[in-house]
Amino acid sequence: MWQGIRTSTFALLTIVTLSACVSTTQQTEPEQPRRFDKILDLNVSELSKEQVYWMKQINDYYLADVDRVIAPYAKLAEQLHQWPKEQFCNTQHMQLIEHALTLNNSSIEAYTFQAHCAQLQQNTELLLQIQQRMETISELLLRSGDGQTPLTAIKTRNVYEAQLVFQWLGLNILDVELVRLIDRAVYKLHTLDGETGEYRVVYAQNIDYFTDKITSKDSNYVEKFRLANTSLNTKLVKTAGAPGFLWQFATRLRNDLPDLVVEQLSEPEELGALATVILAQGYFHQGNQLGFEQQIDSLLTLSELGFVEASAIHGQYLISSADPLELQDAANLFKVNAQNLGQSEATQIWLETFLRQANPDQTFLPFMSQLDQQFYPIWREKIYRYNQIYGLVTPIINGKLTQLLVALGKHYPRAQLDYAYLLLEGRWNNQQDNISGINLIQQLAQSGYDAAQLDYGLFYSAGRYGIKADPEAAFKWYQLAADQSNSSAMYNVGLAYRYARGVKKDLSLSAEYMQQAWEQGFNLAGCRIGDLYSEEASILDLGLAAKAYEQVISHTSSSPKEISNCTYGLGYLTYHLLHQPVQGIELMTKAGDLGEAEAWFELGLIHNEGDGIDKNIPAAIDYYQRAIELGNARAAANLGYLYEIGNGVTKSNKRALAYYRIAADGGSATGRNNYATFLRYGTEVNQDIEAAKALYLQAYQGGNYYAAKNLGDLYYSGELGEADFKQACDYYEQAMKLGSTAAIFDVSFCYLYGEGREQDIPRGLELLDQSAEHNSINALLELGRIYFMGEVVPMSYQKSSHYYLQAFQLQSAKAAYGLGQIYALGSDEFDDPQRAKTYYEQSAHWGSTEGMLATARAYLNGFGTKKDIKLAKLWLQKALDNGAEEAQKLLLELK
Repeated sequence: MWQGIRTSTFALLTIVTLSACVSTTQQTEPEQPRRFDKILDLNVSELSKEQVYWMKQINDYYLADVDRVIAPYAKLAEQLHQWPKEQFCNTQHMQLIEHALTLNNSSIEAYTFQAHCAQLQQNTELLLQIQQRMETISELLLRSGDGQTPLTAIKTRNVYEAQLVFQWLGLNILDVELVRLIDRAVYKLHTLDGETGEYRVVYAQNIDYFTDKITSKDSNYVEKFRLANTSLNTKLVKTAGAPGFLWQFATRLRNDLPDLVVEQLSEPEELGALATVILAQGYFHQGNQLGFEQQIDSLLTLSELGFVEASAIHGQYLISSADPLELQDAANLFKVNAQNLGQSEATQIWLETFLRQANPDQTFLPFMSQLDQQFYPIWREKIYRYNQIYGLVTPIINGKLTQLLVALGKHYPRAQLDYAYLLLEGRWNNQQDNISGINLIQQLAQSGYDAAQLDYGLFYSAGRYGIKADPEAAFKWYQLAADQSNSSAMYNVGLAYRYARGVKKDLSLSAEYMQQAWEQGFNLAGCRIGDLYSEEASILDLGLAAKAYEQVISHTSSSPKEISNCTYGLGYLTYHLLHQPVQGIELMTKAGDLGEAEAWFELGLIHNEGDGIDKNIPAAIDYYQRAIELGNARAAANLGYLYEIGNGVTKSNKRALAYYRIAADGGSATGRNNYATFLRYGTEVNQDIEAAKALYLQAYQGGNYYAAKNLGDLYYSGELGEADFKQACDYYEQAMKLGSTAAIFDVSFCYLYGEGREQDIPRGLELLDQSAEHNSINALLELGRIYFMGEVVPMSYQKSSHYYLQAFQLQSAKAAYGLGQIYALGSDEFDDPQRAKTYYEQSAHWGSTEGMLATARAYLNGFGTKKDIKLAKLWLQKALDNGAEEAQKLLLELK
């Protein structure tokens, strides 16, 4: 019923990736942005010792692996922002703040909350320390740029932190907009000085989203860009804080409110560049052709100056004419923008312009028909990026993004596949529709699109979105995609041949497909080749395995994930197979530091079990927690089990439940099984049998035989209503097939007594013997009982004693009592009162109430021993304490 897990074989890690959002196929996708090496690069000689320390803390945070530090920290920061005010500074809140600072020691956000709590607690000393840290960190961030121009933007982690820095400087932020430069993108913040009331614009660079991706440009273009900026900055709407208002006007257009924009922008006599563009877009959105054409000359001038926003709205005007020549002119205009500004920035600006229309797909679809296929991936990436950057966009904008994605899908199957996932997952305010989503992916797969074939195979492999798990069907679709040189599919075909998933096991073909995937740049396949040679006995070659791991680790094209995974594989090989614990632990620790959750999990297992080293539960807990931070659900399941049984920690069902929930949410079959059992019995949670059943089912579908057996128990015991022996036996047999030896006993009952199955006594006895061979006390007791009683089999004291003796050696009280009965009631060689009394008394010592009564009678009657009323009373009292009413009657008779 309960399950702790030990899966020490790292090759069981199956890396399969869905194609939605991020491709693992060999499609041409936009280059991934490069992260900054440093956020601060100040002259150390000009800094104090304290400033040098904090500069290192800030830089170390940015050098940390994104999966190891930034992602967990971001989640914690979000929790801090959403923390109820009435619960501020309670124990949980303070622990959350400390955890955030552990991950990011230079977080102004976390220090702000900590300072607030110190103030509430009137801890003046701590408050001063925190304020000093915040001032030092803020000063360093400000010194990284003067914050007055885009080129000297202050580098901050996010807009919220920028706000904190500027508040320290005495500036309040009124509004924020995103500004694209030639080589970067920055936040433009409209601020108001808290003391002087002065309005000014400052800039902040968010290096988590925007990176130093410089594209070389000719000097002529750079001059035009500067002219465009001059035009923008010298001609503004004559209202205080105009940039902020213009940003709001653009947002109104995206939300289909053009009348408000036109009303407020059409009055001033002289408009700036951005205002001119937005007004023209307002007219275009209204369908006011006359009003739009009044802006044409200004748009053409601004477009010539290099103001891409003007080019974009002029291009859409050309598209709307339905004239093929003007449609081609619009496409050429975009290409010129892309050549001058770069595909990424030009596409972003044109995308925003499309979103400022009521029905953008009406112009977007014909526009796409004029572009070369090389532009499709960047349009797809920008559509997704827009939704990601702007976060909680309105349903209107989500609807427009969906329209554009669907229109792009008419020309680009990858976008069509993305739309299918929006339907499957109900994202972007689309209603979840599994049937339409699956049908669309099926159509794409049948049409020969390799990415869809890969994903369709994954659905059959995992049994997702209503598709029943079918390894053979999964393999069929993997093979079709692999035949088109899809490296992810080759990888999965290789796994299928190794683990006999839908196809006969063939290690040679497994290695062949992994090699092909590796040669195409899918370096994780190199890690799996290392697994093959280090784990499969028939081709075992530790030298080749280590070489494969090392080649991936050292190759310049390997991603951090590929390096960490192979480092883990090499560490596992070194520790467990080469028996070099120090080097193995060092490698696995390195892999963990690189973000490999499995490495922390394995180190937790090693220290948990004392596998090759001294057992160290505190260290195991630390490693499990590190793995959990990286999303390893199995580590949460194991940590929960430690708390449940109190192994090395104070026993706590409450903490066990918390970790089982994390494990279950993360997809751990073990976690789901154990969490279900807590729900089943109402352990530290409201009892919910139906919820337990659902979780057991998920765990069983994930291959967990404990869950299959537990499902059988639910149906057999009638906990779900009326007992259903057939369903119970079905699950018991599934548990047995998955490897549960305990379930063999349950299945034997199904056949032996015809419960849920047609009675088949030979089959039942065969299974009962198999269970007994696995030292199942229940099976041994049942065999002893049926041969003693002559039930479903001929009576045989010899066979009965044979099985009872095996159970007796396992210290079974029932077996001792059964042996006592054989020697008390038997004949010939089994007629031995003295032995009967000995076994009875042993069963009594092991806690059997029946044994206590039988022992008392033996002393009362002098059966196999001398009469001894005192001892008889002693055993009767023990039986009475165990609830035996017969003992009370006998005690009364003795008075």
